[in-house]
Amino acid sequence: MKKIFLCLMLLITAACFENAPAVAVSPEEGRKIVASTPDLFLIDVRKPELFAQKHYPDAVNIPVSEMGSQIYTIPADRPILMYCRSGNSVKTAYAILKKLRPELLKNVRYINGTPLF
Repeated sequence: MKKIFLCLMLLITAACFENAPAVAVSPEEGRKIVASTPDLFLIDVRKPELFAQKHYPDAVNIPVSEMGSQIYTIPADRPILMYCRSGNSVKTAYAILKKLRPELLKNVRYINGTPLF
């Protein structure tokens, strides 16, 4: 009986995550998401001076150091893609988002690596 219950739980869990997007995406996949996702909310978590040098069109600059104070400027009803220079800072930003606004996680992905502008 225990085995049947555990198997059912595994199947239900797998079904729940079957269509969930991967949280971390490659730079190539990130570029595809930017090109093909209407109403995408792009967050660049780099410092303002790096953002000023180059960024995706329509991206919003929310440096990882300000993520906590600007967390409620992030819309809950839009797909979200975050990025940084190399993929490290964005993981910290994602952890902050996960802690302070877990309801957003179903909509959030981040580029794990250098974005392809």
